[in-house]
Amino acid sequence: FEEAIQKAKDIYEVQALALYLLMFGLRGMYNSDIVALKDAEYKCNDFDKKNPYLNLFNDGNKYIIHRRVKTKNRSNDDLVIRIDDNIPFLLNNLKRLFKITHKGENILSSNKLALFDYDLNNLKIHKRIWGRYQKKLIKLLDYNFKTARKTYNTYATELEVSNTVRNILLGHSPQSINEKHYINRRTIKISEKVQQAHVEILEDFQFEDLAMQLHVKMLNFLSEKDKKTVGKILKSKIKRINIV
Repeated sequence: FEEAIQKAKDIYEVQALALYLLMFGLRGMYNSDIVALKDAEYKCNDFDKKNPYLNLFNDGNKYIIHRRVKTKNRSNDDLVIRIDDNIPFLLNNLKRLFKITHKGENILSSNKLALFDYDLNNLKIHKRIWGRYQKKLIKLLDYNFKTARKTYNTYATELEVSNTVRNILLGHSPQSINEKHYINRRTIKISEKVQQAHVEILEDFQFEDLAMQLHVKMLNFLSEKDKKTVGKILKSKIKRINIV
């Protein structure tokens, strides 16, 4: 991925890499899930305090509550995804680039934690947008967008994350009869393991460092006004990373 960032020569290639990284950072979302972020719920310290399981998430962190598009009509649980400031920063900068490449198309969301705002049933728009970036991504990485999910799962496996926790991370329904009928997924300890596993996967993938490298690359294609805004934030972030 680092090599792909260096090879990226135009704004569309940078966008393709940013989309892939965003999908990985949100537990291996598919492109339809990225579009559906406009319908996701966002919480920070406002979960039901009377519910011991939900109260666990009143920890000062921001969370996205998202139901995968592919399984929205099944018995799968909603994804409760912890996000740090890297995800909003990535979304914000992606929007800046899309405002340049898709000016006047009215496909972007006004929500800070969502990228697109178009109807997923409009396959013409959906295929036009993602088809172009898929080609750019394959050229740079030799992988398509769906492999963000496979890569996330692979890192979880390498870190010896249990099957139950991996299934929850990826939004899968229980895979075995035992898990389906005899395991309660909504316990405090399991939820703690899920959130910890997500943090460890991002750290192992060096998500924050890759995001910073990509943001630096994005500066080449932003307007002078946006460069000043993004550059100021970047300096602060990179300084913090170097200190750590």
